Amino acid sequence: MATLPEPQNVLIEKTLNNGAGLARLSDGRVCFVPGALDQERYQVSAWRKQRGTLWAEGYQRLSNAPFRVEPTCPSAAFCGGCDLLHVQASHEAALKGSFFRDACLRIGKWTVTELETTAFAREQARYRGRFHANGGKLGFHERGGHRIASVSGCHVLPEAIHRDLPSLRQLSEKFNFKGSIYYSLSPDEMLPIYLFEGRGVKPKTFLSLVERSGLPVARVGLRGDGGRPTPTCTMNWCGHQVVLEADQFFQANPQSWPRFWEQVRRFEQQFQPSKIWDVHAGSGFLSAALRELGATRRLWVGEPDARATTNLKRLAAKHDPGVVNIYTGTAEQLVSEPFFAQETIDALLLDPPRVGLSETLITWIAAKRPKAMLYFSCDSGTFARDLAKLRAADFEVVGTAEIMDVAPGTLRFESVVTLVDAQKQGPPATE
Repeated sequence: MATLPEPQNVLIEKTLNNGAGLARLSDGRVCFVPGALDQERYQVSAWRKQRGTLWAEGYQRLSNAPFRVEPTCPSAAFCGGCDLLHVQASHEAALKGSFFRDACLRIGKWTVTELETTAFAREQARYRGRFHANGGKLGFHERGGHRIASVSGCHVLPEAIHRDLPSLRQLSEKFNFKGSIYYSLSPDEMLPIYLFEGRGVKPKTFLSLVERSGLPVARVGLRGDGGRPTPTCTMNWCGHQVVLEADQFFQANPQSWPRFWEQVRRFEQQFQPSKIWDVHAGSGFLSAALRELGATRRLWVGEPDARATTNLKRLAAKHDPGVVNIYTGTAEQLVSEPFFAQETIDALLLDPPRVGLSETLITWIAAKRPKAMLYFSCDSGTFARDLAKLRAADFEVVGTAEIMDVAPGTLRFESVVTLVDAQKQGPPATE
């Protein structure tokens, strides 16, 4: 069993997508320093082993990276909601671009040659999320743990939710509530909704406390309270009206929405597909951007969540019958349906969950060979893994990859690339 290293100075070679800095010890072993940035030096006095890797336990920073700043958030020192507030905002998207390049090369065996980065303001960037509550404690998990970091202020929260923090904390304390509070805010209505989820909650007592808290009763719900409707908010995506509950997924930063839609429209115009499949459609966020659906262009959308299906039906109602085909179920279930096997899908919109594409979908793609795919990803590691498999099946990336810093201040971001079937003719020339 290898012994722990002696105290020593280390130089950070690069910042990793887990927020730690990578360095090499005098004996050649790799180690990690939490929160460290490129080219900084640290004096490490103690070490710990975690899953076979060495982590600095006691350390002091000896030099600063030129893009290191002092976080202005009062909770930055302990809250795990944001991990990059010590990085200059103007440098953050570039840093995430390096995360993406590294994952693509190391895991996907693909070198990114063209990369565009799009940054968004950190302030009021998170219109959807979840607070953790334990009596009088309300906030996000502490960095590196599961204890609650009770926050009094938060820059990334919209002002309407920020104003409600004292009432939410008071309500949680009086009710001795332990659990999760999902929040959501429509940029159209600017009225937040909240969904409490915890054990042993009595609906009548809860409702009484909500009424005295000052929060609008119609905007607060309790999981499992069958006597009252779950609060919802309404949003408009390119003329597609969606109604969402607080725990339903949507891209949490409205500043970024036009960029997603621009990518979809560019893809549609470039490849002119006759049948598009929005593989992980949700409530229709990406599909809403398609402009040329009609007699010569049809759309397949699928989603297992009945609430999302209701929104997809609203999308379908905007078009002639048969233009938008809705499947209530997972993408994996759809590809196993005999009727779907008869469809010739020539374009895919891919926006999978963090775990990436399933083996079932990758196998279907390799066999059915759509001519083009627009792949959005919220996890560079699983994207790079999928990319390696798709490239092995003779699909290639074309054009410029893009990083969208949709969650500034955090380690999260979205990437998007276009892939084409290398066995078929390449994309048509654009004017």
